[in-house]
Amino acid sequence: MSDLEQRIEELEKRVTELEGQVLEQLNLEEIGRKIVKRLKGGFK
Repeated sequence: MSDLEQRIEELEKRVTELEGQVLEQLNLEEIGRKIVKRLKGGFK
């Protein structure tokens, strides 16, 4: 495997990790919004 191929493989792994972190962050933000909405509206 050439250096370039190895570098590309490392970058692809890193991108996959970052995608996971971004999705996790978005999910946490969504959960946070739901909690805030529920607190503002009272527990109906």
